[in-house]
Order: sequence, then C-alpha cells, then structure tokens
Amino acid sequence: MNTNKIIRLLIRQIFLLLLFINHIKSFNLDVANYIRHEGPDESMFGFSVALHQEQQRSWVIVGAPKADTSQFQQGVRNGGAVFRCDISDDNRCQIIHFDSNVYFNQSGNENVYQLNNQESLLCDSMKTLQRSVMLNIRNFTKLNYVNKWKRMMNDNDCCFIYSAYFDPRLQVTVKYFNKLKDMSDILAIGTIRIIGAMDWWMPKSNFQCHFIFSNGQIKITKVLEVSQMHEPINGNYPGFFIICPVVFLSTHDEIKLPQYIRIANKNYNSHLEDFIGISYPSTANRNNDENSIAICPGPAQNHFSNALRIAEFVEIYKILGISKFYFYNMSISDDVDKIFRYYASEGIAEILQWNIDHVLRMDEKIIHYYGIMATLNDCFYRATVIDNFKYVLIADFDEIIHPLHTHDQLTDFISAYDKSSYHSLLFSNFFVFADFPADFSNIPKNAINKYLYTQAQVIKMKHSTGDFKWFRVRTKFIAKRDFVIEVGNHYVWIALSGTKEFYIDKKDAVIFHYRDNFIAGHCDKEISKDFSMRKYGDQLWSKVDEVCGKVFKVGLCPRFDQNKI
Repeated sequence: MNTNKIIRLLIRQIFLLLLFINHIKSFNLDVANYIRHEGPDESMFGFSVALHQEQQRSWVIVGAPKADTSQFQQGVRNGGAVFRCDISDDNRCQIIHFDSNVYFNQSGNENVYQLNNQESLLCDSMKTLQRSVMLNIRNFTKLNYVNKWKRMMNDNDCCFIYSAYFDPRLQVTVKYFNKLKDMSDILAIGTIRIIGAMDWWMPKSNFQCHFIFSNGQIKITKVLEVSQMHEPINGNYPGFFIICPVVFLSTHDEIKLPQYIRIANKNYNSHLEDFIGISYPSTANRNNDENSIAICPGPAQNHFSNALRIAEFVEIYKILGISKFYFYNMSISDDVDKIFRYYASEGIAEILQWNIDHVLRMDEKIIHYYGIMATLNDCFYRATVIDNFKYVLIADFDEIIHPLHTHDQLTDFISAYDKSSYHSLLFSNFFVFADFPADFSNIPKNAINKYLYTQAQVIKMKHSTGDFKWFRVRTKFIAKRDFVIEVGNHYVWIALSGTKEFYIDKKDAVIFHYRDNFIAGHCDKEISKDFSMRKYGDQLWSKVDEVCGKVFKVGLCPRFDQNKI
C-alpha cells in the first residue's frame, strides 16, 4: 500500500471517529486494579472527588463535609474538610489546612479583569492550587527582617534591591503562566515581586532568582520579567520591578515557601547577608477592615526638621479616617525622629530606613528624586500584601485630601464614590502657598502649637493645576489593592485590564497642597480664600497639642522656622 492510500485511510478513520464522538457517554472502570482510600467515620468522606494535577504531580482531592475539625478550628466541631490523597498508594490521605489568616484575592470582582477563556480556566486552576496547599508562613513573621538597599551583585554597581513581596493576585500571575509551566518546583499561586533600582543600560536577560529556605537549602530559577518603573528618565538608575516565580520545598505534610531571595547573573554560593527577606501576608496585627485606608508619603529627606508639620499631617488624616502611616526615613532631624517613633509606638505608623543614599549618589543625573517611585511602590505593596489594606492613599506631607459637603471622612467618601471597576480615585490639586499672609483669627486661646498649615493658610489658588495643563498635573490618588500593579507619584501607571481611574469632581473633594514657597509656573493671578478646613480646627489643635506635649517637654513641636509667629 503506497503512502497516499495510507493517508486517505487515516483521514477516513478520523472522520468516522469525529461523527460518533458526541454519542460517547461512558468510560471504563478498572475493577481489578484500583487504589482504596478510607476517611474518618461519619465524615461523609468521598462526598466529592476530583483529580488534581500540577506539573508532574497528581493527587486526588476528596471532600468530607462532616469531618471533625475541632483540633484545627477553635469552637468548630464538624466544619468539614478536604483531603489530598495519593494517586498510587492505598490509604495515604492528608487533610489540607486552610489558613484563615492568609489573604488571597477572592473579592468577587474577577469579571472586571476581562480575561479570555483560557486565562479564566488557568485562574480557576491556580485558585484551586492556592487553596490546596498549606502555606508555611507563620515562622516568617519572626524574622524581623529590616529592609535596606543592597547591591544585587557584590562586584558590580549596576543593580540594587530593597524589598521583595509575595503577590497572591492570580490575575497578575496568569500572564506568566507560559513561563511557569516550563519550570520545575514552581507553584502557580502567585509571584515574588522585587523592588529595586538599576542602570537601565544593564543587560537583564541572564538574571536569576536565588532562594533560601528555612533549612538553608538554595534553589535557583530564571527571572520571569524585569520592567522599569514609569518615571522621568533623567537618571541612570530608575526604579525597577523584578518578577520571580514562587518556588517550594515539599515534605510529607506541608509545602514550604522560601524565606530569602537575591538576584544574580551567575551561579555561586552566596552568604545570607547578600539576600533580602521575602514579605508574606502578616499573621499578626493584620488589618481586617475592608474600608480602612493606609497612606504613603514620599521619603523624608534633606534633614527634614518640621516636627509640627508631621504631627499636623498625622492628626488631620486620623480625623479623616486614615488607619496606618508609612514613614520612609532618609534624612531627618532628631525632633522628627521623635515624632516618627511616637506614632510607631502607638501602633499606627511604621518607620522604614530609606538608605538609598548609601549606595547611590543623590543626583538627578543618577536617580530621580531620592528614588521616590521605588518608595511609593514599596509602600503600596507593603500596605496591601503585608497589612491587607484595600485602599492606599498616595500623598506627601504637605498634601491634604479634603472631602467637601456631606462626607467628613475619607472612608465614607470612598463608600459613596468607589465602584468595582475603579482601580483608583483621582483628586485635583490646589496650591496653598505659605508665602501668602497667615490668618490666625481662629486660634483657640489655650492652643500651644499655634501655626497649623490647614488652619492658618486660607489663601489658595482659584484654579487647580489641572485647569491650565494636562488634567493629571499634580493630582493625587487613592489606589486599590486588587487592581493596581504600579503606582506613580500623581496617578496609577499600570492596573489590570478592564479597570479604570475615576476623576473626582472638584466640587466633591480636592487636594490642598500646602507649599512653603511659590512654584514658578504654578501661581496664577487669581486667588481666593477658603476656610473649609477650619471645621476640623478645634479637634485638630487639641490632638496636635496632646501629641506634642507627650513628645517634647515644653509641649511645642519644633518647626524649621520658629519665628513664623
């Protein structure tokens, strides 16, 4: 029989098979060769059964809706359980422990991501895996790792890293799936996102992720992606994201995740001090209020010494409903350090050492504005990954968001304006320059710290900065945990597809930008008086005086200019 006849015969057989494929409704059951698994009595073990496959591994997932869970869940006796059973041996099943303290994105807003069918199926598979492993992260919280800038490779000044975060968002992970599926010992339950800065001319194709586990074992994989943060390219060392896969070690009863990571372009044994700690969701002091907000100012630098401004900044935002403050300390006075430490001791602030000036010269030709893009993105992931904040406000120490009319708190404002398809809320900027005469007409008689920007400076520019130029000029924003991938200084740069920013009308809320000096090109001839912030005056003065009285002996928070009054 020649080749053409063979091909025609095969085509006919395939055609006949396709004709009958829709009528096949049965399957073979091997009654001679089988695996037997038995579960606890009266647990309804076997109520549901599914085959789970992950790379080269397969096991059977078995549901037991009446299993006794009293030893795992306090106060719950028959909460039901899911078991992972060996596919090749009898009676080898292990209960899968679900850690309720670990956050994974199950917000129910997946529809706005606009994934295609294949990506949706991949996300469902990843979600099953994410739920079916026991993440051994409790011991990570005991590391007390302090982030600081480090060279990626000891013999090279090309690259520096500061922090690394476990990103559990599956809609972010799915874009790397084609790379993940070709790797061994990889869990498609998220990614490791590293924040750093590097010479943007540096070749990055040969970067590797080096991981260390609690037992000292090292694993090495290739980097999934290296991407530059969006910022003015007037420095040789812009901020970068480096994305690594999630590697693991498997034991008889759990899957362990790595504790430390570094980036290198060659294989060699590294010392522990070369690595940085990986930040996972915290199991202690974790925010559980879905509507709470954290705030991320830029780095405090140039020996920042205005302690009173910090006290006013924190207290006005506490009144407005902010729950957590992140202070990045590059260069501050002793007085500001005392204020920072006071709020940290109160449990509402975290102080991060921003030692980038120890590894790079602070010059705009080298790095843009003290590495602010890396600061803000580190803060966003710290607030959302570790502390579980759904909303993060990006605003500097001299910028105050002011909800107008009916909403006195930002939490109430967000509840009224936010929608599931928004990745951020954008606010217009109005300059309030301290060069204009101050108005002290409403100072309480018993006030000790008399000069508060929000109460004394009432002359503002009549028009927002967006009225003259592009509407996003000098704006500030509230970013949402589930959707934002990269934040900027004035708006979100990258978010998940299908989401959008919402521009808040200036009649509803604005940013008051309390600058100490005029800015060329941002001072129009029209000014107006605005006393709307004075509704917080009595409460604000009381809180500021209380804090300053606790921190400083005479009750005065020092300012950079004590002769203002």
